[in-house]
Amino acid sequence: MTPAQQIQAGAAAAGAAAAVAAAASGANAAQQAAMAAAAAAAQGATDGLTPQQQAAAAGAAAGTAAAAAGLTPAQQAVAAGAGASIAASAAGLSTAEQVAAATAAGKAAAAAAGMTPTQVKQAGAAAAGAAAEQAAVRQGLSQAGQAEAAGAAAAAAAAGASMSCDQQAEAAGRAVSVSTSGSQMSCELRALSAGVAARDAAAVCGVNATEQAVAAAAAADASALLSGYTAAQRAYVSAIAAGTASETAARLAGVSDAARTSSAGEAAAAAGLLRGMSPQGAAIAAGKAAAVAAYHAAMLSSQQSAAAGLAAKRVLANHDFSIEDQTLASIQAEGAAAADELAKSSKPASIQAAAAGTATLTAARNANLSATVQQVQSAKAAGAATALVLRTDNISAFVQTVGAGAAAAAAAGLAGMTVQEQSVAAGAAAALAGYGAEVCDARCCTPAPMDVQEQAAAAAAAAVAAASTLTQQEQAMLGAQAAGAAAAMASARAGETPLRQAAAAGLAASLA
Repeated sequence: MTPAQQIQAGAAAAGAAAAVAAAASGANAAQQAAMAAAAAAAQGATDGLTPQQQAAAAGAAAGTAAAAAGLTPAQQAVAAGAGASIAASAAGLSTAEQVAAATAAGKAAAAAAGMTPTQVKQAGAAAAGAAAEQAAVRQGLSQAGQAEAAGAAAAAAAAGASMSCDQQAEAAGRAVSVSTSGSQMSCELRALSAGVAARDAAAVCGVNATEQAVAAAAAADASALLSGYTAAQRAYVSAIAAGTASETAARLAGVSDAARTSSAGEAAAAAGLLRGMSPQGAAIAAGKAAAVAAYHAAMLSSQQSAAAGLAAKRVLANHDFSIEDQTLASIQAEGAAAADELAKSSKPASIQAAAAGTATLTAARNANLSATVQQVQSAKAAGAATALVLRTDNISAFVQTVGAGAAAAAAAGLAGMTVQEQSVAAGAAAALAGYGAEVCDARCCTPAPMDVQEQAAAAAAAAVAAASTLTQQEQAMLGAQAAGAAAAMASARAGETPLRQAAAAGLAASLA
């Protein structure tokens, strides 16, 4: 062996010995790899290896230790990259040199583990992203800064490996998703951050705005999948990511604020429809994306709501829905946007509900809808806004229905409805909240809809509460009506025949 080979063999032997000792002491696979890397780098430094050679030796030792500990080829590559980047940092190399060392070590470990050429390139990109993230941590950057560094480095490594623009965007999104996996970011924000990184990588690669939106949606979808999101949740967050990407591309192109909001809505709708959303669902996503774009453009609250309404209406118009359906979608989007704008400044649920109800009432009035429709839609918007706030605050499903019913009743009262009508609105809002109930932990929310009987019971309770000023007999009657209506609606959503819907309604009413 040449002197250089002897030194490298000595470093490898030191790493292997450290890994064995770590395993004997009960260390896990990742810790064994880290100990091997540190020992190899130290031995290499003692024997005169350059900083770059020390990093390479550390990466090789970490990869070998990870393989011996039974980690998968992908995990071996990650361990090798981490070992190399830490050694490079300890040896005083720059961030760029740390990332380069990690990339090379990750690719070498992946190749040694028998991965395909494409997988080797992907492993190198992943290692680069992880190294950049760790460098950002050492520099004291925020979680967002760490994720941004990870995405950019992964994309650059993918580009350096001559990967396609799609693959570069995918690598960037995956790196951000991994970077934020242990953070306190919500699952939705993690997915949207992955989408932003993918869009940025696609833009650097030179693809057009449409392809940037597609890349963002795909990255958000992949991140949401890792978080355990349902297909419907993934479709929604992907749509918002696409809308945000389109808005960013439009802003950088210098287009007007109105064009930016329009672009965001169209991109969100397209992404949502592609992932199986109904036109109505796509309209909701389009409204949200347009409102976010308007917010970024520092538009007034009323302008944000108007942009949301226009975007939602346009989606249904493109699918030949009736003028009435288009108008209803528009005013509902305006109400949701009004609540969402206040949610950004952490306003309490009652204020968000009032804003949603007022905005919806105003939009319905401006659309020359009947007084009854104005009132019903206002109450519905207030209830939905309240349920959303309580849901994300990890409040129980039943309390979500109580809050939604109370908010709907309050909005109905402000809109001039009688007590009986307020009771009906409260029951409907509570049932809808029960259908859309979710269970949330510190970061993610999982759909947990109430069953038919629970929705009916929630509707009855809300209706009775809203009718507290009436006689007990009137309250009981309104509660039974609310329970029946909720059961019929739930049965209809489940695709039951009209006869079964009627039977469900009758049973719920009698039980109430």
